[in-house]
Amino acid sequence: MLLEPTEARADFTLTILHTNDFHYRIGPIDRLDNDCPSDAVAAADCIGGSARLKAAIAAIRERDDHVVLLDAGDQFPSPAYPTDFDPSLSAELMNRMGYDAMVLGNHEFDEGPEVLGEFISGLRFPVVVANADLSSHPQLDGKTYGSVVLELGDEQLGVIGLTLPHNREWRKYTPRITGRDATEALRAEVDSLAGKGINKIVLISHSGFGGDLSLAAKKTGVDVIVGGHSHTFLSGSDPRAEGPYPRIYNGVAIVQAYAFGAYLGELEVIFDDDGKVVEAVGEPIPLDQNVAEDEEIMRLIAETAR
Repeated sequence: MLLEPTEARADFTLTILHTNDFHYRIGPIDRLDNDCPSDAVAAADCIGGSARLKAAIAAIRERDDHVVLLDAGDQFPSPAYPTDFDPSLSAELMNRMGYDAMVLGNHEFDEGPEVLGEFISGLRFPVVVANADLSSHPQLDGKTYGSVVLELGDEQLGVIGLTLPHNREWRKYTPRITGRDATEALRAEVDSLAGKGINKIVLISHSGFGGDLSLAAKKTGVDVIVGGHSHTFLSGSDPRAEGPYPRIYNGVAIVQAYAFGAYLGELEVIFDDDGKVVEAVGEPIPLDQNVAEDEEIMRLIAETAR
């Protein structure tokens, strides 16, 4: 008896680029996270900045076939680093980078619903936050999603967002923003995506590294967690790191890339045809002098500052 030929099944390789806790550090910083250059620090010793970030992202997109760019929240400045914040410039810089999705961090709520609504309206990609109900504010209602599906050629990737539970800034909103248990919200979105046939799922989490470990322990069906909030530096080669990159916990690959735009996280994930992770490897890319600054971004920042 002749057997019918079967279609060959190939693994799918995805490059996940990610940032977190950028805090509107659009220009370079020094090794102590201060704005740079200064009288004490020469420009040649500066790191980070939007122009280097854009160049690093573009280089990887030219190299790899399937790339997503995710942000784990806190694009807004921290009160610890006061600055003249321009939400429209922040949104446009993210658009020029080509982000695919972001989650709201706790500092996105600092400036009130009007500023946050202006920022989200300026984005040309989705904002995901499954555990916060923003519908009581007309500036925010309908502008976020619990999850989204990204199309990558013949493959689909589910992306879910969770922001920091018990966010103190929510209490300042009138009417009050209401929250939902993060684990319940996550499981509901995973079930929804699975019902659509999505078998590869990434969580963008602004819950802190400890929170991400806790979520990974609960077997929610997530494959990768891209984290933020705790400014955790993970690396497989840098002795200063707080742990390996990625941290594999309960079968989930967890990554975070410090803060302030000093690094671009780069994780390569290989899925089999059933959506199971075969391998997850990578390393944060330091945005130092080895990364040229993108001239278009430098012009945009200079023109806006006039």
